[in-house]
Amino acid sequence: MTSFVCSSSLGPRCLRSDARTCAVGAVAHNKCELYDLMADSTSLTDYQDALVLQRKLQREKIDGNTVNDALIVLQHPPTYTLGTGSTKLHLKFDEGSPPEGSSLYRTERGGEVTFHGPGQVVIYPILSLKNYRKDLHWYIS
Repeated sequence: MTSFVCSSSLGPRCLRSDARTCAVGAVAHNKCELYDLMADSTSLTDYQDALVLQRKLQREKIDGNTVNDALIVLQHPPTYTLGTGSTKLHLKFDEGSPPEGSSLYRTERGGEVTFHGPGQVVIYPILSLKNYRKDLHWYIS
């Protein structure tokens, strides 16, 4: 885990000491904890394991046990996720037997079907919009 500071003087950027940026879009000084689960370019994190970490960090934030934001950076093995707006009709395969070597999960996010796989870097932000702007549309735009 790496810490860095999000600074409003830099606009919508978060800088670490090595000057890499993240896409949180900070408007105040907030510390961000970086959970880099990509030990190397072949490291893969199961979707369920990533979800457990996300929920743990979310619960800590809600309970007030941490004030820091978090970014989880990882790659998944071949995984299909079904958002709340999807049905099995959105799949190009039988829900009971996803393509060989892949997994299928229902998720709490919106949308339809998303594929995650090796070589696709995924970043999960865990933050409170109270520290930025209480506007989901602002955040996702």
